[in-house]
Amino acid sequence: MSEAARVAIVTGAARGIGAATARRLAADGRSVAVIDLKESDAQRTVDEITADGGTAIGLGADVSDADQVAAAVGQVAERLGPPTILVNNAGVLRDNLLFKMSEDDWDTVMNVHLRGSFLMARAAQQHMVAENWGRIVNLSSSSAQGNRGQANYSTAKAGLQGFTKTLAIELGKFGVTCNAVAPGFIVTDMTKATAARVGMDYEDFKKAAAEGIPVRRVGQPEDIANTVSFLTSEASGFVSGQVIYVAGGPSTDAPPAAPGRRPHGGPPAVPSPPGSPTPPPFTIPTPSTGGAMTTAHAGASLDAAALRQRVADVVAANDPATTDPTEFLAARFDAGLAWIHFPEGEGGLGAPRALQAVVDEEFERFGAAPVDYGKLVIGLGMAAPTIVAFGTPEQRLRYLKPLYVGEEIWCQLFSEPGAGSDLAALGTRAVRDGDAWVVNGQKVWTSHAHRARWAILVTRTDPDVPKHRGMTYFICDMQAPGVEVRPLRQLTGEAAFNEVYLTDVRIPDSQRLGGVGEGWRVAQTTLMNERVSIGGKPEPREGGLIGFAADVWRSSPELRTPGLHDALMRLWVEAEAARLTQERLRQQLAIGQPGPEGSAAKLAFARLNQEISGLEVELLGPEGLAYDDWTFHRPEKMDLTGRGAGYRYLRSRGNSIEGGTSEILRNIIAERVLGLPGEIRVDKDVAWKDLPK
Repeated sequence: MSEAARVAIVTGAARGIGAATARRLAADGRSVAVIDLKESDAQRTVDEITADGGTAIGLGADVSDADQVAAAVGQVAERLGPPTILVNNAGVLRDNLLFKMSEDDWDTVMNVHLRGSFLMARAAQQHMVAENWGRIVNLSSSSAQGNRGQANYSTAKAGLQGFTKTLAIELGKFGVTCNAVAPGFIVTDMTKATAARVGMDYEDFKKAAAEGIPVRRVGQPEDIANTVSFLTSEASGFVSGQVIYVAGGPSTDAPPAAPGRRPHGGPPAVPSPPGSPTPPPFTIPTPSTGGAMTTAHAGASLDAAALRQRVADVVAANDPATTDPTEFLAARFDAGLAWIHFPEGEGGLGAPRALQAVVDEEFERFGAAPVDYGKLVIGLGMAAPTIVAFGTPEQRLRYLKPLYVGEEIWCQLFSEPGAGSDLAALGTRAVRDGDAWVVNGQKVWTSHAHRARWAILVTRTDPDVPKHRGMTYFICDMQAPGVEVRPLRQLTGEAAFNEVYLTDVRIPDSQRLGGVGEGWRVAQTTLMNERVSIGGKPEPREGGLIGFAADVWRSSPELRTPGLHDALMRLWVEAEAARLTQERLRQQLAIGQPGPEGSAAKLAFARLNQEISGLEVELLGPEGLAYDDWTFHRPEKMDLTGRGAGYRYLRSRGNSIEGGTSEILRNIIAERVLGLPGEIRVDKDVAWKDLPK
């Protein structure tokens, strides 16, 4: 039989890689059977092939059903001739972290990828053996090397590689070869959907992926189809049992330093910005990738006992009772016990994040004062993770230690009068001037700006592209000429927030975080960590505002009514559920970066604070309406619970606005957690300068 007369079966061929492969094999002269779950979907690819003069038929079949597979292969043999080429491409995603993955999630992925490939190969090999010639290609994935949130998918794709090698051994003597292709980032509908779920413009998403690929471009379905074309040709007869990574150059021996989701059609790992040095063995991925942390340092082997000994060593050399608090925190930082999951030399040990609780509890047991989170919340919760993820070694060395010990306070220059909930609409301009940038604009609702030494700042550097592009992220010196801070008095009487005017402020290019035009991508790391820092910190039972309300109930029996009792019990139960959810979020953070679940925690935090503080005021009656201090003043730190019930009630009104409005958070949950369609964006491809202002 001539090579052009061969009959090929391609599964999952209605779109993407499968469709491109079917078209390429048809162009090679093969008669192609396009199989997909629905015959109507398969017919679209058939129509494209026949329109170009090729031969193809479309069939609907569930590849995990033995009877349907047998019937489909039988029809192919009857209508086109014996199939001697099989491309197992059918696939499905059911991503989730292990503790949230259902048995159905696991079984569905295994059935389609492994059982489906097994059934198709078993049915087709009969014809190949009879013809003494055959080519089987199984579509694996770079995720076979392991990928956070894909225990099922990674296992299935790795299993396909073993399946491939076994078939090569068993069928080789019959003239049948079997190989696997493991794609990297490929442009498909699936990657578009993933970009939408993580809130990135698709062009930015592809650009971010390309920067981490040696050939500096993302893959197209045709790249995979071309590889399959060779592996199914006569010329490939001496190539069998191989796994070929078609990913633009990443190693096939081990995962990259910061693996992201890499199924064919899955989202990429977000690379380091252009011009950045090679990342250290330990890297913190950004949240838009959902990437797993990897570590090649000694910290990976540390256990709880070893960490407790390190804490004891620090305490022995620095008595918490007599050592200056700043010096003690510096010693803790130098010992790698500030953030143990950070790299060595940068306040960490490259150890699993889950062990941070062991360190914190041990320091508390020795009477060591904790970090002043109320004063340093921006630096600790938002700036530090962003600096570690995108900063150069020089930036990490300069900023992390003073930030942690409290020598330098940080603020966040993101929101503007016309860009609050829609951060991408910001208009603060940064214009390149030699080795510096000149910044002009206004920021608002900036906490700690009046005390801050440094700020994380997002600017507009290119107004000629759509709004999510053309943004650049900087570290801004709050003492630089042209920085003016004005107080914003709040409902409580105090002024913890500010508006900040930037007039011809010069920022050296060495204080840029990430690449030029990549500010949106960098900001996503900050924003995800911000929502976790506000809503994802576990409290003890009856911690937070519910403890105040419960105390009032216990101490004032004369205030009790059945209605108030029901209200208190409802909120107590909800607060406990929220507390346990926050603990689950803490466990999730222990194995990776914050994701959209942090938005749910923050949303619950805001609603509960407002309802509970209202109940406390109601329980106290007239006493709850009293207020202690309306005078204008600057608070020392962010305090959401201090002072009296009246303060807590008024201060909680801001919880649904700060750190992401509740309305925006609901959109994030709907799109990225529930998978609902996103809002229609008419401004997606419109240059920022052309948008209504």
